[in-house]
Order: sequence, then C-alpha cells, then structure tokens
Amino acid sequence: MQINLTKIMIGGAAATLSCSGGVCALTLIPSISPFKQKLIREDSPPRQQHLSSFEQYHWKSRQQDGYRFKKEKLYGSTSHKKELHLYTKTSYSEELKKIYEADEKKKEFHMPHGFKDREWNNQKSIEIEQKIRDYTVGLNHKCGSGTGWILDYEWPENGKYPTKWFIATNAHVFERFDFSSSTYKQAHPRSCTGRWNTGSFFQLGVWKEVLSTNNRKTINRVGVKSTKLFYAARNHLEDALNNVKGNYFHDFIVLEVEFHDQHDAREATDNFHEKYGVKKEKPINFFHEGITKNEENFFKEETYTTPYYVGGFPIDEETQMTFNHNLDKYKGLPASTLSQETHNYAPKRLNHGKNAFRGLGDHSSFELQWGTGSADKQNLTGFIYWINQMDIGAGGSGSMVVDENGNLLGLYSYGTGKEREQGGVQPIRSYSLEMSENEKSPKFDLIRGTQGQKSSYKSQLDEYYKDKQTFLKNNFSEFNASF
Repeated sequence: MQINLTKIMIGGAAATLSCSGGVCALTLIPSISPFKQKLIREDSPPRQQHLSSFEQYHWKSRQQDGYRFKKEKLYGSTSHKKELHLYTKTSYSEELKKIYEADEKKKEFHMPHGFKDREWNNQKSIEIEQKIRDYTVGLNHKCGSGTGWILDYEWPENGKYPTKWFIATNAHVFERFDFSSSTYKQAHPRSCTGRWNTGSFFQLGVWKEVLSTNNRKTINRVGVKSTKLFYAARNHLEDALNNVKGNYFHDFIVLEVEFHDQHDAREATDNFHEKYGVKKEKPINFFHEGITKNEENFFKEETYTTPYYVGGFPIDEETQMTFNHNLDKYKGLPASTLSQETHNYAPKRLNHGKNAFRGLGDHSSFELQWGTGSADKQNLTGFIYWINQMDIGAGGSGSMVVDENGNLLGLYSYGTGKEREQGGVQPIRSYSLEMSENEKSPKFDLIRGTQGQKSSYKSQLDEYYKDKQTFLKNNFSEFNASF
C-alpha cells in the first residue's frame, strides 16, 4: 500500500477525496503522472479504497521534518495542546525551534539520534536479495493485489512435492477478499461487490519471480485450487493487557493456499521445498528476538545503523520484483535503516521524564473493515517501525522485511512518500514496552504466541494440524519454544 503525501503535507498542494456508495474517488496533485492517476483512479478502484483509508488517516496527522504529530494535539498532553497547520519546511522548523527553546526536555525528546549512516554491503545485498526472492510471492485477486511470503507448508509424504502452503501477508491486502469457507473459525472480511465481483477474475493468482540459468528474470503465474483464511491476528491479546476498545488487529494474516497439483505448487514456489526442506539451505530467521528486547537498544548505534531489505511486487512494476536496495530513486543514498527520529509512539513518556522510542510510530489511527456490518471496523493496534528509504510502492504491502543478517523484522505495510520515503513495518513480535508510568504495551508473537496472547499461527496449527507435520514443526526447535 502506497501513500504519496509529500506535497500535500509539506508544499501545501491540494488533494480532494470524495466517496459515494462505498467507492472513493481521489483527485491527486498535478505532479502525479496521468499514468499513475489512471492506475489509482480508474484501473484499480479496489486498491483506491485501500488508499483512501490511509489518506484519511494521514490527513489527520502532520508529517514534517521527519516528525509525526496528531492534528488534535502535540505531545499527547492537554498542557501542550497546539494546532499545527500546514507549514512550509522552513516555517515548520522555526516552529519547532520555538518549542525547543521553551523546554529543553521537549528538545531532548524530539531531537533525532546523530548516528552516522551506513552504506550497503554489496555481498550481503546479493545474498539477502536471493533469500527474499526464494520466500516471496505476488498475490493477485479480483479485489486487489499485494505481496506475501512462505511461512510454512504441510510436509509431504513419499517424496512428493507439497501442495498445501501457508502464506503470510498484511490483513489489509485481503480486506476485500471472498474467502471460500470458514473452516478455521476466523472472521472473514466483506468481499468486493458490484461490477468488480465478476467471473472473469480468478479467485487468487500466485506470482513467482525466478531466475533462469542465464540470469534472466521470468514470472510464473499460477492459479490455486483454494484459498482459506487460516489465521488473522485479530482480537488475539488478553483483555487485561490490551488497551484498545472494540475489535482490533495487528496487520497480519496467514493464508492456507492449496494448489491443484505438484507441478503448479513447484512452479509457484520455485522448488522451495527441495532447497530449504530437503537440502537444508540456511533459511531466514523467523525467531529473532528483535529491537524491543531491551529498552537500551533504542539508544545503541547498532540499532539505527543495521540495514534492512524488502522486496515485493508493486503495481507499477508488476512484471518484476522491486527491492529497496537497488531502486533507481535511492541510488547514492545510504542503506535503509531504522529512523533515528522521534515519531508519535508513546508520547506520554515525555511527561514522565523518559526518552523517546525513536523510529517507532503509532499504528492505532488506521481502521480495517472486516465483516459485513457497519460495526465491523477494526482498529490496528500497537506500533510500526519506520525504516528510511523503504518506499517500494503500492502492491508491496505484505512483503517481508529482513535485516542484513537474515533476521525477519516484520511486514512492509505502507510507505510515506515523504522526503526520506520511509516504509512502515508491522512487527512480527515485540516485548512489552513502558508507555508511561502506569501503562505498558502488550508482549506478542504473531507466529508462536506468548503468555498473555489468546491466539497465534502456532495455536491454529496445534488445533487443526495437530497430527500433521509441517516445515516449521519438522525443522525449527525455536518454533516450539516459548517467546
């Protein structure tokens, strides 16, 4: 999912958003090419519905000089309440300067770290790109498109190639998908209707980019036999630990995708089972404890200078995968690393004399429509990581984000399109963080679960695949360990 709000938010250029009958039309700023306007406004109405939701969310915020403030208030305290209008970059900086001069604590809280940028390691870039390519698939359906990655698969018998696979992606990528059945007791989203719900579209197509022997890239496009919602990270935390009222989500789901036969499965996964299941090549590490293990990590140089990689299938590059580390628009820029800036997560820490969680942003202002009624809106919960130079474009939502050592951080959810072109990343897990003196964020692990979590991918597997073997069950002791 892509949000390009740079000129709206900084330069003051206008954009209008109008909705009627559940369909939204966006009149974009003139600098957007006619081709991209056509993609968003005419050719891709389902995608536009996703975009409009994010547009409304970001219109409520003020994003300038790398800082993110709520429209209603600054710093999350009534004593600091202040309306911020659309400033130019210079005048906005002057406004911040006045605030800083008035209160040194605020200045310290909002000043970014000054760690030196890192450059890409070419050898590691080659290695990590190939691993991401091995895991990643494009996901195309009649109501939208996005990117997913291989989380697990049912272990085959008698040397056969597996035909049932578990694909992870963002929930919002399938917000309008028509799932075939509710076998796994998961609430389903409301399918797109009207002229977009026609028999001319297959239910789900899986795209896989492969490299031939002469290093030429080709795309395998494979239809599937069935697609089921195996797990959605929805209402999955213990009530005592969760501070969100009503239904809520982490932006993460797992699909059970069944192919028609072994040939289709092999084409769609580029022989993944042979490479990682049989030959045991080193996989991506799904179980890294991550940045939030210690609060001290938010003050370490290593935290903010570790490069991150993402690769997906944006809609303006549908014939090939796009990776952040070799995008033309990022040539000559440093590696993609965690933002050193203070965003809008846990602002109450300022009032209690605590430092900011630099690089984390609040995810709670965005909603998903998940169900058939008007009351079925779900708030996204928790935080996102903001990673610099990681805006790969609409259609990249759901892509895995991996550090240079092959550790999974989370899922690319959307890009800001602003000066640093940051990407928002849904964490795959987090330790509890102290939000204020009397409030802590919940600990969670979307793959394995943890104490205080009602459901996870693993809990679903334990219930519905209890007597069956899978790739994760067979090969990773960490999968059965507690977080």
